[in-house]
Amino acid sequence: MDAFLKDLRYAARLLAKRPGLTLVVVVSLALGIGANTAIFSLVDKVLLRPLPVEHPEQLVTVLGRNDRGINSSFSYPNYKDLRDQNDVLEGLIASAQTPLSMSEAGQSERIYGEIVTGNYFDVLGVKAQVGRTFLPDEDATAGTNPVVVLSYGLWQRRFGGDPAVLNRAISINGQGFTIIGVAPRDFTGTELGSIPDVYLPMMMQAAAMPKWKGALDSLNMSWLDMMGRLKPGVSREQAQAGLTTISSQLAAANPNAVDAEIVLESAQRGNVSAVSDLSTPLWLLLSTVALVLIIACANVANLLLARATGRAKEIAVRLAVGASRWRLIRQLLTEAVMLSVIGGALGLLVATWVIDLLLSFKPSATSFFLPAVEVRLDGRVLAFTILLSIATGVLFGLAPALQASKPDLIDALKDESGVAASGGRRALIRNGLVVAQIALSVVVLISAGLCIKSLGKLNAIDAGFDTEKLLVAPVDLALNGYQEAAGRQFYSSLLDRVSSLPGVDSLSLARIVPLGSSGMRITLQVEGYTPRQGEMPSLDFNIVGPDYVRTMRMTLTGGREFTPQDTKGAKDVVVINESVARTYFMDQDPLGKHII
Repeated sequence: MDAFLKDLRYAARLLAKRPGLTLVVVVSLALGIGANTAIFSLVDKVLLRPLPVEHPEQLVTVLGRNDRGINSSFSYPNYKDLRDQNDVLEGLIASAQTPLSMSEAGQSERIYGEIVTGNYFDVLGVKAQVGRTFLPDEDATAGTNPVVVLSYGLWQRRFGGDPAVLNRAISINGQGFTIIGVAPRDFTGTELGSIPDVYLPMMMQAAAMPKWKGALDSLNMSWLDMMGRLKPGVSREQAQAGLTTISSQLAAANPNAVDAEIVLESAQRGNVSAVSDLSTPLWLLLSTVALVLIIACANVANLLLARATGRAKEIAVRLAVGASRWRLIRQLLTEAVMLSVIGGALGLLVATWVIDLLLSFKPSATSFFLPAVEVRLDGRVLAFTILLSIATGVLFGLAPALQASKPDLIDALKDESGVAASGGRRALIRNGLVVAQIALSVVVLISAGLCIKSLGKLNAIDAGFDTEKLLVAPVDLALNGYQEAAGRQFYSSLLDRVSSLPGVDSLSLARIVPLGSSGMRITLQVEGYTPRQGEMPSLDFNIVGPDYVRTMRMTLTGGREFTPQDTKGAKDVVVINESVARTYFMDQDPLGKHII
């Protein structure tokens, strides 16, 4: 340790004597290490990190298989049967996410909640940060225990992290709930890509999901995701066989309501279906920034080789007076690792900027189903940065150290300028590093250029409407108990008041936001069109209000858009697009034709 400290002090003096070289090396490494740290933090959160629960490797996701493929949703009666009749799982939980309307202290906001079974936190082994989680009795009788557990994020954002939040009353969908606890900071639910604000007991489903009436009793309403914990000594295959036996018996009695076959998948990282499409892009992104770091290492190695040439006489004198080659290699590697550690420390600052930059490209949450992840620099990411910094120092420092520690003693000692002539091997190494830098840089630049070109083409696609200065505000009146008549009056008043705001040119209502989802599908019959054998005409449709076409800056090729007079009881009208007109009306004018 004494020798190591001496090496550190000597390395620090040498780096201080050459501030220009030190600055260039540190900045190069900071950019490379910082980019890798930022992307790794995202990859770790989305693809690698296990759930912050007890023994996550014992968790399995329960799925059903039928003729149409894999089914991830179950009814509540299905859940109860599988929970009560199996002997292969320590516990089985069910959950469903839903948008909610929360009011507290006179302020309302739209939040997202997770409805969970009473054993949810116990099976996962998650303890409350403040207060407690649900008791078995609180999930026994429908509608009798309006209690809620807050997420750590909502607790901090809405309640300022106040420990006195326990037993405080809040309103969810117009019904009073009592806060009994706060979930831990690291626990953000079991479905990666969505972060619930609150957790509600399953028996409060009717209050949380007013549109899903009778969901707790219906065998035909599949709306729950299930996750279980394996018993000690039970493999996933054994558990799958045991649950399939139970499900097959249930399917024999209810063939239209239960999948006969059960499939179990590892739930160590939770349910990752919402972010599964991100896997390939994230690995490609991590590979790209790794190439950038390798390029930086090659550049730094060349700089250190050039510096070693100037230190040839110093190294020759050390060898001449008895220093071993290993001792010199250790000193040179210490200098390289010190440079990389300094670059890594600065890289952490770069990483915070890169993470903020990445998250700034994330679209605003106009849909409940928009994936969300919480990315931050924590212990795992810090450990990665430290290991990466040390490995980087060894990577770019080893070749210069090996080369510099084996000089031609006679030539080096005779060289009065302190710069020995470079041998063929050293020149070969330098040239090889330059070639590698150029080759990798060309690969990265071409790849980046192709990505930019692809993004440019995607951005140039005509969406069919004008996206500039177009704002979206989600509204769900059912969460606040509005009936149809009151809801129509609300929307009428809302449109009148918003249209009078300065800067508002036009506005309308729509059931589905364009480009926000795949839409709703409907079958149809078309006047004058005879379907081909086996053809069932169908199309996607949306429900919109007056002035929708004008607000979206769409172009009508004929006819008119909806007006306030197109109400219930008036003549039924529809607007179609050109694709439907070409497909079903051929060369005829579709205006005035009829569809069912």
